[in-house]
Amino acid sequence: MPPYPALGRSDRDGAPDAAAAGAPVGTVDPAADVAVMQALAIARERLGRAQDGLVTIRARGRSLEQRTAWSARSADRYRERLGEWLERVDDAARRIDALEDELRYAQARSASLRGIP
Repeated sequence: MPPYPALGRSDRDGAPDAAAAGAPVGTVDPAADVAVMQALAIARERLGRAQDGLVTIRARGRSLEQRTAWSARSADRYRERLGEWLERVDDAARRIDALEDELRYAQARSASLRGIP
């Protein structure tokens, strides 16, 4: 037999079974009731703090979601405009290359007409 048989048995509320503890049936240990009530009060207080913390976390998460959505839209617009700008730069580079080719051709033709090698 275990040294504390009452610790091995409990009712559905977690309190030791009165009969197993050697107390007359129908009696309740007031100290146990106080301890249970205190434990429940502490648990509810901690749960309330956790709930408050969760409210704060959710609010920060939603704020971050909104800011990142704005940033993502801004980044999309930035990349789009940057792409357009790069297309214009590429077009300018093609035009400069074409002008360079025309100038090279004109210079070579002019030199050949003048007999300059």
